[in-house]
Amino acid sequence: MSIFVTIPSLVENMNVLCQRLENYFGVSVSLLQDKLKLCGTPDKLNAAQDYALRFISPESVLVIILTSAECLELFSCNSPLIRHFESTYNIILIKNNNALIVKGSAHANKRFSMVIKSLESFSKTKCTYLSNLKVSVLTTLCEKYSLKFDDLQCSDSMKLALLDYFTSLEKPEVMTNGCSVDSPAERVHFVEAYRNPGNNKPDINPNDITSNSSSSVHKSPFVETRLRPIIIDGSNVGFAHGKQKEFSATGIRLALDYFDKRGHKDVVVVIPRHYQGKGGRYFHELEHSGKLTYTPSRTLNRERQTVYDDRIILQLAADKDAVIISNDQYRDLMSENAKFKELIETRLLPYVMSGNTFLLPEDPYGRKGPSLDMCLSMSDSTQLS
Repeated sequence: MSIFVTIPSLVENMNVLCQRLENYFGVSVSLLQDKLKLCGTPDKLNAAQDYALRFISPESVLVIILTSAECLELFSCNSPLIRHFESTYNIILIKNNNALIVKGSAHANKRFSMVIKSLESFSKTKCTYLSNLKVSVLTTLCEKYSLKFDDLQCSDSMKLALLDYFTSLEKPEVMTNGCSVDSPAERVHFVEAYRNPGNNKPDINPNDITSNSSSSVHKSPFVETRLRPIIIDGSNVGFAHGKQKEFSATGIRLALDYFDKRGHKDVVVVIPRHYQGKGGRYFHELEHSGKLTYTPSRTLNRERQTVYDDRIILQLAADKDAVIISNDQYRDLMSENAKFKELIETRLLPYVMSGNTFLLPEDPYGRKGPSLDMCLSMSDSTQLS
């Protein structure tokens, strides 16, 4: 199976991107003029595509961090720490000759910069004795975060700094110099605030008021609220539960159970056809109940061809006036048409998947934005006489 990712002009370090896609995700990569061709299995392609879009994103802010040679040692070629910091802080990280090039949101860049500053400061001021107990603890923490102690090519003082860093991640509310590590919901950034259509006309027409107000009849609007239809990005949710390594049908069940408990009846999961076998009888029942829709895929000349399910999701949401549940940002479809842009900016809701818990944040657009209840409902105005 193969997919294509369009590359904006003036994107640097494409050789780094190609190498990481092959090393991180096990896909083959070809550079074709303004496109990247990725070949591999569907599960690997999904994760590789997400990484590529984050790497080339025009929304990312680029900063250069100057740090000590000891810190730079941590980010040598193919260092596993690069991938750890990228996934933890939602950034792209490239080591230059004497600096680190970081791409991400301004907030993400600031958090990572403070982590580097903390590592550098700790390695210079603290005791450099690395006891056997500390080696054992650091080894265990490395394994927890998919790292190997033996791969840490750095001094003992820097290993102690890393021990302090990993220990901080174990705290209930993870803080790094006052900057919290992202939750999945916080990793989604939106261009524009939610726009809630309103009626600017006054509720009462002054001309309707007469001197005999007790006998006058006045028409006032009655607002009936109903739950908005839901479109779930099944591929995104399934891989979130599978920890981005495999598609998990359990993730789909958790999401549907969540909206069922909230009272939503019009909920549809959109999944590429080649994941049909992952859900077995459960997916068969969902399809027949109208809660699951497959996007087309076929095999031609031993190569799987699939339609772009993100576009299908946006089209369905536009037709149903629905909200989309996904941690994908749909950046590549923002400029396709005005309706897609409005959907992405105002009706794309992030979620949190932690173990077997699926939930939506109560303030999906931040503290000053609309509440979750507002986002998941719509108003119909009728006249009462």
